[in-house]
Amino acid sequence: NFTTDMKEYMDGINDRVLVWIQIEDIAALDQLDEIFSVPGIDGVLVGPADLSLSMGKLFQFDHP
Repeated sequence: NFTTDMKEYMDGINDRVLVWIQIEDIAALDQLDEIFSVPGIDGVLVGPADLSLSMGKLFQFDHP
């Protein structure tokens, strides 16, 4: 039954959705503790090109 299947699907959808955030700006580095404390975040990615640009070191991924 489509209606029953859709209800079951919708009832459990939030258990199957992941929330990922991406760090892309140097300003976020000072806020990591606050960012990571947000409930519901399942994972974090780094946007290396945008992050390096915001640091004035575009594509210099080996820069200390």
